[in-house]
Amino acid sequence: MTTDDPEMQVVLFHINNGWPEKRKTKIAAQPYWHCKEELYSTKERIISRGQRLVVPVKYRKEILKLLHVSHKGVVSSKIKAREYFYWPNLNRDVDEYVSKCRICQKYQRKNQKEILINPEIPGRPWQKVACDFFCLKGKITSANDRLFVQVC
Repeated sequence: MTTDDPEMQVVLFHINNGWPEKRKTKIAAQPYWHCKEELYSTKERIISRGQRLVVPVKYRKEILKLLHVSHKGVVSSKIKAREYFYWPNLNRDVDEYVSKCRICQKYQRKNQKEILINPEIPGRPWQKVACDFFCLKGKITSANDRLFVQVC
């Protein structure tokens, strides 16, 4: 995993041999410089940041796909991602991936529906009369697709 990624090779080199000053760090490793104290590698040459796996560039799209398989949105995907994985600009990549998801775009809420408000209970019959319409399948195409509810 790490051996075939040039960025990970540079980071692994610095983990094993020490980190130079930031300005002397190779460009590929600079995004990791701020968290250099948290990075370590296993004998299998897998890099972690604390308990999170540092993901090489070539595996990031696959990880994003797996994180978003349930289509629960940006926040849920970010929470899951931050719990198990790390790479520079992870939040931006999750935002971008979810915003391009065709399924999420198709089913996202266009406009928030107004919340239902429980009216005051009237003191006597027929003091207040109200009605509500319910649409089945999101649209009214015939008389059978709607329900009329009268509240007395």
